[in-house]
Amino acid sequence: MSKNKLTTTIHAVNGGSDTLILVGKSDLFGFSDGKKSENRMGTKLDCVAPGNRLVSLTVKIEGPDPFPHFSDSDIGSMVASMAFPLVKLTNAVVSLYTMNGNLGMTVTADGAILVEPKK
Repeated sequence: MSKNKLTTTIHAVNGGSDTLILVGKSDLFGFSDGKKSENRMGTKLDCVAPGNRLVSLTVKIEGPDPFPHFSDSDIGSMVASMAFPLVKLTNAVVSLYTMNGNLGMTVTADGAILVEPKK
């Protein structure tokens, strides 16, 4: 299993844009001795990159939930009604890697903010 990795920005993997579509969220837990910890360590945002054919990105943010007023169900309802919640990440780092010949991406950020759609 070969694994090579490099880091870049959201702009580089999203057609020059820093705006993502939020499609879900969940709590993020750490692992200890191969077992999931019971202590919440952050939030996992499920996003898609509109500048890259809606490629899926999982964003890990340690600390408080950046959107405590939205549940995952609320986000799902917004997406289903085509009212896409748009977000920008703060201090995001995209890690690109290859594993067994396939390209993968992981994203970490310090936070996220909702943005108004362009009119």
